[in-house]
Amino acid sequence: SSNGDVSFQEIYTFDVDFMNGAYHNIDYGGYNITDYRVGILDKETGDIEYLTESFDESPGTYRVSDNGEIFKLQVFNPAEDETVHFVFEYTLVELITNYNDTAEINRKIVPENTDDNFSVDARIYLPGNVSNQEDFRAWGYGPYDAHIEPVMEGERSYVEITVPNNPPNQFVEV
Repeated sequence: SSNGDVSFQEIYTFDVDFMNGAYHNIDYGGYNITDYRVGILDKETGDIEYLTESFDESPGTYRVSDNGEIFKLQVFNPAEDETVHFVFEYTLVELITNYNDTAEINRKIVPENTDDNFSVDARIYLPGNVSNQEDFRAWGYGPYDAHIEPVMEGERSYVEITVPNNPPNQFVEV
């Protein structure tokens, strides 16, 4: 938004033999986190079933702990021999720095404390359209085979990030 707030929707896909649930840590140090919720995406319909925040660890719930720097979500969703798509939504307040003629964001979209290798496909949508390609720049830091590209498509402008096989403990920063 124009005040610098950034809304995130992160979807993590797990092909599991068995799981009781998942953990998700959001490093938000220095910013305020709001409007968080957790859901399960049905890939066939596109519908998201949002879970309830609770401390009782019953299936279909999640628990939050917060130390002022890391926002930890523990999801209780048993699954067996299936693919599960976890959805984590939240807003970081004033993450974007706005200047008179420029806006800037710098964010690790993948932290360095990951256990496994995985693919990353991400888009950062701007609230408006960029009219001049020379005014739209993006840089990325991470594995050598990552790709980052500013895209102007119709009335939307966004940054496309693709990492085909991000190794364990390798951050991706945009």
